[in-house]
Amino acid sequence: MKEILRVVAGIFGVAILLSFFAASVSADPTITISIVHPPPNMLAIPIRDLDEVQLCDSNQGNCSELILINLSRVDFTDFHITVKPPQPFPITGRGDGVFQNAHGTESSIDFSVGRSSSGISVGDFFSIKTSGFSKDTVFFGNATASIPEPTTMLLLGTGLAGIAAAVHYGRYKI
Repeated sequence: MKEILRVVAGIFGVAILLSFFAASVSADPTITISIVHPPPNMLAIPIRDLDEVQLCDSNQGNCSELILINLSRVDFTDFHITVKPPQPFPITGRGDGVFQNAHGTESSIDFSVGRSSSGISVGDFFSIKTSGFSKDTVFFGNATASIPEPTTMLLLGTGLAGIAAAVHYGRYKI
């Protein structure tokens, strides 16, 4: 009887150790953003403005790949993704030429344009692929665009008017 109890206790101890190590070995949450050419046959989520929108709720469907389209009037230079609830590990991101690779926190990640990335142009279809997230994750996203300040536009307009005036008066001067 003692031998049986010792074998059962040993098996139980090994099972506890295995479950401990298996729980700590999990995939880091990763998000990949890439341009999709040609447009996919699946329904795309339209992004019409720069406000935050709910992209996907994993309780209601598969969030492993989302297809979006930029229907705003500006090119996206940044894309921010927030997840609820926070994940156990920080989120990592791959930009695949669209944005720079990014490192986020447990609850958000910010992608931005760099030297070797282009951003998302108006009318572009793009995909967001996710992996390593918990099953009850809700994804939110919003984009930002670099829009020139009014002072910059005023300075540019004044400079162009000055060049036009110099050309005009220089041409007709005798």
